[in-house]
Formats: sequence, C-alpha cells, structure tokens
Amino acid sequence: MLRPDTFALTALLALLTALGPLAVDMYLPSFPDIGRLLSASPATVQLTLSLYMISYAIGQVVYGPLSDRYGRIPVMRVALAIYCVASFACALATNIELLLTARAVQALGSMFVASAQANDATQ
Repeated sequence: MLRPDTFALTALLALLTALGPLAVDMYLPSFPDIGRLLSASPATVQLTLSLYMISYAIGQVVYGPLSDRYGRIPVMRVALAIYCVASFACALATNIELLLTARAVQALGSMFVASAQANDATQ
C-alpha cells in the first residue's frame, strides 16, 4: 500500500482522476471515423458523448455512498475493472448500439473516487 506522503500515491491518484476526461478528449477527434466505420449518423455518434456524460454524473451519485460504506480502495478497484472491460468492449464494437452501451458503462467505471481518496490521505 502506498503511504500518504509519497509521490507515487500522488501520481497514481492523478492518473486515476485523469482517466475520465482523457476518455473524452482522445475520443472526440475520431467522431467522423466512428460514424463512417459503424455506418452511423453524426447525431448518433454524438449521442455516445451525451450518454458518457450522463453516466459519469450517475457514477458520482452511486460511487459516493458506496465508497463511504465499503471504503475507497475496493470501490476504486471495481470501478477500474468496469472501466477496463467497457473500454475493451468499445474497441471491439461492431455497431453503434454496442458502442453506445459500452461508452455508458465506461463512464460509470471512469468515475473514480480518487479526489476523495486524496482528501483522505492528506487528513
């Protein structure tokens, strides 16, 4: 386990916190290619971003009480596993419906409680 006063913990929490925004920022430039490869309209491809943001917000509501009840570390591990599986599903999506679903689940996994973990480590 990483000690609270180490650079390694700070770096780990920064990386975990950055996963959510990174999943959006790296994804936006590929909208035209996604639409072309999955034979989807631009509006449907944009819906993947909307669903991501809605699921991200839902994740904040869900993970907060769960992390208070079960602890930050177990919830972060489960969320990271969800994120990884959903990212793999996004990469293998063969149609826009599967991509929509995978992006929504990915957002649920990307909503880590790293900021709360950082707050706990400094107190």
